[in-house]
Amino acid sequence: MENASAGRPIEVVHQATLGLVARIEAEAPRLLETAKLLRQSETLRARSRGNSLQLEQIAYQALCELFPTRDRDGLQLVSMIGVSPLRLSVNKWLQENGRLPLIKYLEDALAKCRTEI
Repeated sequence: MENASAGRPIEVVHQATLGLVARIEAEAPRLLETAKLLRQSETLRARSRGNSLQLEQIAYQALCELFPTRDRDGLQLVSMIGVSPLRLSVNKWLQENGRLPLIKYLEDALAKCRTEI
């Protein structure tokens, strides 16, 4: 049976990304420095891209559990689209050297995603 209280799958993913960023916000200065180091190496950049794919897979698995009657291809698309604002916000946060809290960049990216889709 589908979890009706969970909401729309895309909103589930968006809320999960907000929760993730809120939990790591206290580590932002350390994360910013680490991310800068990671971007200096092609091997480490590739590994970081792999982490994005892993996040998509985790989102997909969670959606499959929450929405077992939904089309799997549709849920996979939602997971791919749903985590993209996080990647966009992290990139912008790094480009601007953490000028604003990461959560602000994510909130902006999520708003743009909702507007465009």
